[in-house]
Formats: sequence, structure tokens, C-alpha cells
Amino acid sequence: MDEQALLGLNPNADSDFRQRALAYFEQLKISPDAWQVCAEALAQRTYSDDHVKFFCFQVL
Repeated sequence: MDEQALLGLNPNADSDFRQRALAYFEQLKISPDAWQVCAEALAQRTYSDDHVKFFCFQVL
């Protein structure tokens, strides 16, 4: 996943980061392998941020 885009999921992120995150994740959602990326991230506990986990669960 795009580490810079992940910063935009933080509620304290500025609007530029949030816009970039939304664009990235909307694109990721329609990707045919998005479920694999998210499943792997959750299974390997790659991210501890609850916002990232929540997004991944939405994709799955």
C-alpha cells in the first residue's frame, strides 16, 4: 500500500493528505487484487493503525 496515502487516514491529517488517501483507496477498491493486498496486510499485522485496518475490512 502507498505509505504516504495511509497518512491521510489519520483524522488529524491535513486536507491534502486526506484527498490523496481517498483517491488512492477508491482506486484500490476497484482493483481486482485489492482483497489480496488487504488480506495480506491484516494477516501479517502489517499496520497497527485502526483506520488502515478498518479500510481493509471494508475492501474485504
